[in-house]
Amino acid sequence: MNLQTMIKEAQRWKGATINADRILKNYGASNRERLRHSNMTTKSDLDNYLMRKFGIGAVEARGISNTLTAENLPADRSAMPEEYRGEPWADNVINFVKEAWKAMEVSEG
Repeated sequence: MNLQTMIKEAQRWKGATINADRILKNYGASNRERLRHSNMTTKSDLDNYLMRKFGIGAVEARGISNTLTAENLPADRSAMPEEYRGEPWADNVINFVKEAWKAMEVSEG
């Protein structure tokens, strides 16, 4: 896997995490819930994701996440949490939305 592909994937991951936070906010998540999300989407979490996805080591993964910061590369906001099922933060937001929809159905019932 080449470096540019891994950088692009890191940008997508970041974009999906930002979109996930926006979804939580729009569905009325508490500040506590949003902080929980934030704590699941740290730079170390990105590094761990990159290591699992590409089979790279911690140093190389951190180099990629540092590149995003050093070069001020934008997050790819076209990525959505559903693309990252299996990641704790993505599963959390997907479940939060499902529960919100269930609550709306009951209240309209």
